Amino acid sequence: MPGASRLQQRGADLSPEARRRLTWIEWHHGHGSNARKTCRHFTISPDTLYRWLRRYQPHNLSSLENRSRRPQRLRQPTWNPDLEREVPQLREQFPRWGKDKLVVLLHRKGYGLSTSMVGRILVRLKQQGILKEPSLNGISARRRLWQRPYAVRKPKRYPVKEPGALVQLDTLDARPPRSGTQALHRQGYGLLLGCD
Repeated sequence: MPGASRLQQRGADLSPEARRRLTWIEWHHGHGSNARKTCRHFTISPDTLYRWLRRYQPHNLSSLENRSRRPQRLRQPTWNPDLEREVPQLREQFPRWGKDKLVVLLHRKGYGLSTSMVGRILVRLKQQGILKEPSLNGISARRRLWQRPYAVRKPKRYPVKEPGALVQLDTLDARPPRSGTQALHRQGYGLLLGCD
């Protein structure tokens, strides 16, 4: 490519993305400033090319570097300092309680605030290192390694040879059999299984 050595010298201290953008612009200026042709050559959108052409400053190649995407105006806390002192005190009394339970206690103390605001206060206190999370109690949510000896699911194509051989049961209330039938009940619904 013509002018490649000059391009390497100019963009020696640039990031790979900025060097690629410099290549677009140099190629654009070297081929009659035809934006559509440049976009087709590098398979970029015209919006992208025009944006970097606007930012490009020939004497300041750092203008082709990525800018910070952080918002210029960040949301500022709207709660008062008393509330920020009250939340850690409640959290010390109830270390495992989350924002949903803490907001009820704060309402009882006369603070009118939402659950999401309590959550934002907790996050801010954790970021500042003021609020420490309690240690885990050792209960794990991992799956059991052993199989249950009961309630084992049958395969999909399990052959049913007689009534009552395969039963799907969703109940919390199993009553003793009456008059030769096995009756199972759940919240007022009766289901007869394996009738004689």
